[in-house]
Amino acid sequence: MGERVPQRVQNIVMRNYCEKNGFSYLLGVVEYSFENSTYILDSLVGDHESSDDGLVLYSMFQLPRNKYKRRAIAEKLFNQGRRMDFSLEGFSIDNENDFNQVEEIWSVKECISESQVDLSLLSQWVDSSWSTVKVD
Repeated sequence: MGERVPQRVQNIVMRNYCEKNGFSYLLGVVEYSFENSTYILDSLVGDHESSDDGLVLYSMFQLPRNKYKRRAIAEKLFNQGRRMDFSLEGFSIDNENDFNQVEEIWSVKECISESQVDLSLLSQWVDSSWSTVKVD
């Protein structure tokens, strides 16, 4: 969703996440740079003959932008008894409830990305709202 982080930095974050959580970091792969490409992700989700228990992505925002495609990928992993971890957010999903939380986060991110709201004004409003709260 518009963020660009060098691949070497993404690999460091994912490797550290795996070490911290006791996972074996097998191989870092890179998606094709075509617009909305999910070819590599689709092949990883479809290839359950490997011995992996799941996938670790750098961020949940590397999932497809299309919510139906995201759901299809998650459901396929869940049906295979696998999970998906997002190293940047420190979050994992292995069931429908977890996936719904990811979808909520995506919805907020999309609203923020698509809006023309001046976030500094929003911040000022939140600050002023909190200052008017009376605590007994």
